[in-house]
Amino acid sequence: MFERIAFATDGSAVCERALAYIASLAQCYTAHVLVLNVAAAPPVAMSEPYFHYALQSVRQNAAACVDGAREHLRALGVTEVEMTVLEGHTVEAILEHLEQWRPTLLVIGAHNEVSWRDRILGRVSLALTQRAPCPVLVIK
Repeated sequence: MFERIAFATDGSAVCERALAYIASLAQCYTAHVLVLNVAAAPPVAMSEPYFHYALQSVRQNAAACVDGAREHLRALGVTEVEMTVLEGHTVEAILEHLEQWRPTLLVIGAHNEVSWRDRILGRVSLALTQRAPCPVLVIK
């Protein structure tokens, strides 16, 4: 049923809790897991060289986030785990990658905190549940 599970993580505590669910599903269905994170670019208003350093830091944090999730899944017994770091607008980057990778399930975390930006732009989890090309499991 779930042969390919995509996990979009931001490294939050909610996403850490999701790892146990993913490991359970992956073992039950012998699924291949993709862990992904989007390295969102810092504000363009930053001038060089600060923009370069900020972008490099964002990329390193995203890579560390997916690597940590991959290692946690491996420790839980999941053997087929790959990882990727995307760039761009979070929702659009994830949706574009999902179209290419074609998962049978997307797992995401939902946060209870709602910032002013979330109210204006819409939450990532809400946008993904509405637009994802596959079933979505939202962990709270």
